Amino acid sequence: MKNVIRKACAAATAAVMLVSASGCGMLNITSAYGLYSRSMDIIEEAGGYEADCVMTMTMDLLGETDTTEMSMNYKTNGDNAQVTTHLGGEDGDVVSTTIGDMVYVEYAGTNVKYHIPDDYMDSVEDSFDGADIPQLTEEMLEGTEIVNNDDGTKQISLNLDSESLGSILDTLLGDTELMTFDNVNYIMIFDENDDLSAMRLECDMTMTVMDVDFTANLVADYTFVNFGTAPEITLGYAEDEYIDGGEYVVDDTAGEEAAA
Repeated sequence: MKNVIRKACAAATAAVMLVSASGCGMLNITSAYGLYSRSMDIIEEAGGYEADCVMTMTMDLLGETDTTEMSMNYKTNGDNAQVTTHLGGEDGDVVSTTIGDMVYVEYAGTNVKYHIPDDYMDSVEDSFDGADIPQLTEEMLEGTEIVNNDDGTKQISLNLDSESLGSILDTLLGDTELMTFDNVNYIMIFDENDDLSAMRLECDMTMTVMDVDFTANLVADYTFVNFGTAPEITLGYAEDEYIDGGEYVVDDTAGEEAAA
């Protein structure tokens, strides 16, 4: 259960919403930074978002190739957040919700609630905060071309290093200390109204597991739902239907969350 909670909470941050907003009233939406800033203003004003994510990892280990896919739904509204991880099969979904100083987890017919100690509140909020993506500045986007697609959408693409991505890779993959990243590409897609409608993060990585190196390609596709509107976040069950799991503690040294 602890691993499930860790992955679900880590995935919540994989919602990859951008922070930073422009204070300008009139934006030049013919520029990459203008498109970006306008959508960030809309997200900030709405106070939340909903997005679907499909993460695909293709691994090459000792000449064998394996592909794993995971789909998730993210919701944030103010300080509250919810992530649903679709496991498929008999396992069904894992739903993790933060409301106030509580974390609620629903999985395989078991509902558990955890209290977040004051000392760990910031860490847990960071884990569920979708704004844990690179903060893009006007300088970073300078010279970035806007591509006009045949379907009326626009897109901008950036090549970033892993440091520029902040902790987004940690939140998607867990502890990345033994991983190196290359060919990091970040794409933002805007609809015909110039609203941010989708994102894609793609990178190659090399990992060391039990002294064995293997390579993988990671692709995370995000699609916004009702962009510009903060979704309602509610529990799936009544409060008294959740077992008290005690305190929810973030182990910063191990890069995991654990229930004590």
